[in-house]
Amino acid sequence: MKEFKLKSYTIAISLVGLVTLVVSALHIAKADMWFELLYFVFLAVLTESMPIIINKSTFISLGFAIGLASMLLFDPLVVPMVIALGTILRVEKI
Repeated sequence: MKEFKLKSYTIAISLVGLVTLVVSALHIAKADMWFELLYFVFLAVLTESMPIIINKSTFISLGFAIGLASMLLFDPLVVPMVIALGTILRVEKI
């Protein structure tokens, strides 16, 4: 029973995230801010690719700063796309 609850919770959260990304993509398609969006996605990929390593298993990502700057400059629907693309496109070893 616990596994079913966990799986249903995980699926529900994933679906909410997917719907948010789709709505964000539709909103971005209507807007005329492609250059700014690509610039912030580039910054997000760059900061996610270079974490600050504390121990062998502990690191800090600076992607929050890019997400916060995106929240201040763009509409709220643009921010999930910037953060998601920054995380997906990151390079593990630079």
